[in-house]
Amino acid sequence: MTIEPAAGVDGLEELTDAWLHLLERRGLHCTGGGGLNRLAFVVVSDAAQATENDRDAARSWLDSRRDVSSWQVGDLEDLSGNDR
Repeated sequence: MTIEPAAGVDGLEELTDAWLHLLERRGLHCTGGGGLNRLAFVVVSDAAQATENDRDAARSWLDSRRDVSSWQVGDLEDLSGNDR
């Protein structure tokens, strides 16, 4: 997934911390990061894998943020290498 901060946003650390807090509340964590213009993460579940409900929660959260200009949440993927 990617997040593009809104123009003039100085608080990327605040945005990133809020994102990590959302994930933590849902039993998720991520790898990745980014620079000044774009953040990119791979999100995984502590239990096994992120769900469609997790994706919906992420979309709702991103839509609510004034400090985000655009975002993209990708498809669910099996990161274990096993077919579903």
